[in-house]
Amino acid sequence: ADVPPGGSVDISVNLKAPVTNGTHRGDWKLRSAGGVLFGVGASGPFYVQITVGPTPTPSTSGETVYSFVRHMCDAEWVSGAGTLPCPGTVGDPNGYIRKLDDPTFEGDKPEDEPALLVVPQTVHQGAISGKFPAIDVKTGYHFKAVIGCLNDAQECSVKVQLNYRKDGGDLQNLGTWAESYDDSIRKLDVDLSSLAGHSVQIVLGVLADGPAMDDAVLWLSPRITS
Repeated sequence: ADVPPGGSVDISVNLKAPVTNGTHRGDWKLRSAGGVLFGVGASGPFYVQITVGPTPTPSTSGETVYSFVRHMCDAEWVSGAGTLPCPGTVGDPNGYIRKLDDPTFEGDKPEDEPALLVVPQTVHQGAISGKFPAIDVKTGYHFKAVIGCLNDAQECSVKVQLNYRKDGGDLQNLGTWAESYDDSIRKLDVDLSSLAGHSVQIVLGVLADGPAMDDAVLWLSPRITS
């Protein structure tokens, strides 16, 4: 069909799930009648992702149900520049995401747990977000993490967001926290019990509070526990 600028059209393709457990992803682009490939954002690919196997469930209370560090690249990371690669490249002005095994928070506070280093696009009020695959939330689940600015990112000033989509619905907010380079870090413990019985996509976001020239946020051991 001919689709005008700003218009939309529904397309479909039949896919067969892989037989092996794990997360499987296929990147796609479209091709114009003239043979030119194009995608989304800065002509990046869009993708189909499927997780084969049972949803992880805890065996005892307090155990980690889902690790966001472990599944970092299962998420769709985007900024105003479009879809971002994972892991990203340090210094990418479009924003990037990296795993740090030995992170150091502002105020020279070293940690021995892995963290996500999340850096927004370097424009005024630049942003970055990562949408993770859906999980089935149960009563008693909590989102836990420690957040703060990266050591030496002395001009860091951001808003850190914990968002979600329930059953494929609209984006909603679970919490927003202002973080700056003040030698302090914040411990998060958000009860997800109100979402029990639903399929939930967690979305981690970082928004620059003004110019994003030295913004770099650590999410230390972000996880869902029972």
